[in-house]
Order: sequence, then structure tokens, then C-alpha cells
Amino acid sequence: MDITTCEAYGGSNIGLYAAAGNDYLLVPSGFTPEKAGRLAGLLGVEWHAVSMCGTRLLGAMSVHTDSGMLLPKTLMESEYDILKRIGEVHIIEARYTALGNLICANGHGAVVSPLFSEAERRTIQDALGVEAVRLGIAGLGQSGALAATNGTGTIVHPLADENDIRDISEVLGTRVEPSTINNGVPFVTSGVLANDQAVLAGSLTTGPEIMMLTRAFMG
Repeated sequence: MDITTCEAYGGSNIGLYAAAGNDYLLVPSGFTPEKAGRLAGLLGVEWHAVSMCGTRLLGAMSVHTDSGMLLPKTLMESEYDILKRIGEVHIIEARYTALGNLICANGHGAVVSPLFSEAERRTIQDALGVEAVRLGIAGLGQSGALAATNGTGTIVHPLADENDIRDISEVLGTRVEPSTINNGVPFVTSGVLANDQAVLAGSLTTGPEIMMLTRAFMG
């Protein structure tokens, strides 16, 4: 598995704008084909251009596992028509719509924000087909923004304590390492795009941060 630094829209927040599964890369409409092709090649998948809920924030709005895409109720019908040809789509009826900021999931489990109700947690669990556990991280509720995962590793907010790390490891079934991204950003998902083939990090990610990514995803 390779770890490579990349950009999106001339910046380092690749995890906000793009979203990846093991079979596809989603980029915002208007993303340059050359850049999309490079990212897709690194991840070993094909790319598709789409918007989500009328925005370019694909990573913030969605969750991707081998069970399909978890998307909010505000998804437009035209967007749904495109996405259902790429993979299985699960629409979640929940109060909150930025699902990628609130849910961290892989093929083993899902860490969901305590902001979701118990009924919403069950809905998420049923859609993903894995155990979903309501967990905050470092005392914060934006669990999806604070942890980035694939099938082998996870990085979390640098202030996650031993209990956080233990619980997240048990739910996701991976190694877990506290880290920042993009030269000190604690909201790690904003600068990470990962599937089981590769991990892409924002262009400002430093050498020590790359070492933590390596420990988590390749250790």
C-alpha cells in the first residue's frame, strides 16, 4: 500500500472534496480530468464526476464501504441517478446531513457520532451491514471528521485518549494511531483519501505525519 501526497482545487483538503471506495473514486463536477485520473490511478479505481446535495463537498457528505454509499436525505434525484450506476446507494433519514463528518466506517464496523439518536444508529447499522457504535472522539462529536480509516488502519485526532483508541480499534478492527494531517490539522479526514489499495494525504502533510500514517496503515 502506498501513501502519496496530493491536492484538490490547489489546496490540501482532498478528503473534503473527493470520496473513495474500493471500486471507484468520486470527484466533484468540474474537477479536471487530468487530476481525477491521477488520483484514481493511485487508488487503483475508475473515477466519476458528480455533485452531492448540490455541493462539491463529497467527502463531507458521504460514507463509503463495500456495502455501498451512505448518503443524506438531501441528495438530489439527478445525483442519485448517477450514483446508483456506480454502486449501491443507501439514503439515510437523519437530522444531520454531513454524514462523512459524523461517521467513520469500514467493512468491519462503524463509529458514529453520539449526535445521532439510537434509532438513527440502528438505521446506519442496517444500511452498512456492520456493527455501528456511538462514540465521541477526544470529547468531540464529529466522529467522521476525527477519524480516517480503511480495512487495515485508522488515524484519529491527536487528543484521542487510550479509551478512545481502544474502543475505535475494537469497532473498526484496525490499528489506530493518533495523528494530525496537513501540518497540524487535527480533523484528519479533511486531508485523507483512502481505500484498501492506497492512502492519499493532503499536500501539506509533513514527514512526521507521513510516519504516523505509515504506522497506522502499513504497520
